[in-house]
Amino acid sequence: MMKKTYLVLAMLLTVLGASAQSFKMTYQGEEFFSNDTLKIEVVPGEEAKAFFFLTNQTESPIDTYVGYEQTMGDANTEFLMCFGNCTEGNFAGPVTLNPSEEYTLFDIAYFPATTNTVIIKVDIMKAAATEGEYETLESFYVKYYDEVGLEQAKATNLSLSAYPNPAVNNVKLSYAVPSNYSNAEISVRNMVGKTVATIPAKVGVKSAVNINTSELPNGVYFYSVVADGITLSTKKLVVRH
Repeated sequence: MMKKTYLVLAMLLTVLGASAQSFKMTYQGEEFFSNDTLKIEVVPGEEAKAFFFLTNQTESPIDTYVGYEQTMGDANTEFLMCFGNCTEGNFAGPVTLNPSEEYTLFDIAYFPATTNTVIIKVDIMKAAATEGEYETLESFYVKYYDEVGLEQAKATNLSLSAYPNPAVNNVKLSYAVPSNYSNAEISVRNMVGKTVATIPAKVGVKSAVNINTSELPNGVYFYSVVADGITLSTKKLVVRH
């Protein structure tokens, strides 16, 4: 009888603990919980975009904010977070989430330039009583890792950079593509993935191309070096007139 009582209490505590979460969180159709770590395999140079669905489990609307901080990995990593609107920074909101509403417009795109593991901590928050401060409701981690190590295999001497960045009317894209590739190009895409410029690239030497940005709308773009059909590296470019 005593064992059965303990079992019922344990089950009750589990249910109460789950329901205490302000938000139900899902990734790729699977529910996850606060302090969980989501593992995402990446390939250097290829965008890794993860969509997180949030459902308000409380009885009141919540003006919701999200933010992230990098806890492990290279200092100059590239992220783009969208929470209603997309932002270059690591904080967004508020978006009002109503009770039982599933919100699907939250995603974080990561642009790995190396094979090194990167971890970010993501916080879901609401405004605190003190102006300018926020109360964390849920937190989780995202671990990006490269199983194959494509960069070490074929792109040891790869380089890619832009100057000036932000760009006004022109930008110089400097690059180097290893000689063990053949066909290469530099491509520039806008934030929705549309290609706005493509330029043939040289292989086996350091080189650069100049791109006229005067007619591009203000915003965030992504420039990539592509060789033999493989995206070797992608970085962020800001156009600001």
